[in-house]
Amino acid sequence: MGVSEQILNYGAFFDIKKIRKNSARIQELVLLKESEFKRAGSFLSAVKALDSDRLKIISGSLDRDKIKRSASRTVSRELCGIYYENAGKGREKRRFLSSLCHEGVDLLYGTIPATASKTIVLRDSHGLPASVYLGEIRAACLEKGINIITCCCPTRPSEKLEHIILPGPGICFFTANEYHNPPENVYKTINTDRFCDPNALAAKKNLSAFLKKARNELLREAVRHYKSARAYHVELEEYYRDTVDFDGIHGLEDSVAGDILNRTP
Repeated sequence: MGVSEQILNYGAFFDIKKIRKNSARIQELVLLKESEFKRAGSFLSAVKALDSDRLKIISGSLDRDKIKRSASRTVSRELCGIYYENAGKGREKRRFLSSLCHEGVDLLYGTIPATASKTIVLRDSHGLPASVYLGEIRAACLEKGINIITCCCPTRPSEKLEHIILPGPGICFFTANEYHNPPENVYKTINTDRFCDPNALAAKKNLSAFLKKARNELLREAVRHYKSARAYHVELEEYYRDTVDFDGIHGLEDSVAGDILNRTP
């Protein structure tokens, strides 16, 4: 401690007397916020359970061989002549391009033009074929030595892919569905619904529709609780904002930054 590390005490810049005047409400808000987050989490757990049942239905209708052949053609056509970025397999970074928050599903559209000049949209109204398609694209890119950024579904991060970005070639494979509208300047669109057997889907149409409707309702409830938690958080910030010496904090930060910059190697 003190050689390569330093603890900064931001608590010294709080007016404790002012905070304590509102201590009862502050403690109440903390508990209310935590409660709303827990309720949102409970609804999301229910969403995941319903998703599992519905995706089993969709999975049973998929023509995976057809998906593999189509993805292989896409890789051959779009990545023809792309150089190996690595001597061996490509490197993968796992990120989230979308999230669920107090405003609903939020997607960072600005990331796409910042990392890719060409966007290939995978239209998917069933919630699974695009993910399976992306799995084939992912495997092929890594095998070719191409570095990728894999963007997972925030509610099923270990199981479901949403988008894949190839910064080197400048290509983004983007899943468009009821929550993600296509970005601007789309290069090509692939309809992944065609990889589902309509007869197999029709056999369980009512059950699938019920599961989807229930899932969406639970998702709306989760968002509602996130919105309440956000409101409590904003109110908490108001109490604390009036008790903080921001000039003191900025002065401390400037002092530490100056000390770092003036150190000799």
